[in-house]
Amino acid sequence: MKECIKTIMKVGLIIMALTTMVTMNACSKINNETANDVCAALSEKYGESFVAMKIGDRFNTDSAKLFVHPADDESLVFSARINKDSGKVEDNYIRAIIANEFKNEIKENLAAYQVPCGLNVGLLCHDASDETNTKISVNDFAEKYSLSGITVYLPVKSSFISEDAIDDIVAAFKKTNETFGINVSAMVYRISDERYDACVEDMSSYPDITNTWFDSYGVQGTAIISVKDGVVTPQVSEIIKSIDGE
Repeated sequence: MKECIKTIMKVGLIIMALTTMVTMNACSKINNETANDVCAALSEKYGESFVAMKIGDRFNTDSAKLFVHPADDESLVFSARINKDSGKVEDNYIRAIIANEFKNEIKENLAAYQVPCGLNVGLLCHDASDETNTKISVNDFAEKYSLSGITVYLPVKSSFISEDAIDDIVAAFKKTNETFGINVSAMVYRISDERYDACVEDMSSYPDITNTWFDSYGVQGTAIISVKDGVVTPQVSEIIKSIDGE
């Protein structure tokens, strides 16, 4: 009887293993087919090649979301969604291009103050998913899609935080506001030294950042900084209190 039970268990394990292998192969095929379909649609729309990095939201939904970048620029990551029934692909590539302009400007401003950082920028504007001009200027985009402001997500290493550092960060945002004449809202996160590098690295390949995205990276304090017409709110002393978790 015991030998019979052992045999049944072995057969069961073999069946489970084979089922898992088939499922994994099927998933891989679905992923590859989906990625190829999305990249082909993007190539037809924009006239360039793309590479899919990750896929998600695929099961139990009528669509799949992918993170994609142009073949010649791994740093420009954006999201695309394909409807599994119609095959229609929607993306935010042009928004990502414009956001990248702001991101690079802010990085340069922060670097001038020797502030090490990784950051993400979101745009407050109308839907631009039908835009195909990858060379559209920031000013033309702003006028065409009623760009009213940007949201900056900025993690800062905990040991770097000081009054001088906050002064420098505020000065960098003021310069961006002056350069583009656009409202800047910044979410600043004090990240533990142990998790900071992982946070910055992960953020570089994840385009759709939100406030809650940082929760798993040891956030020790947060602050919201707003710059409008050169005026910064709140005052630096209040920003320090918030970032210190007070």
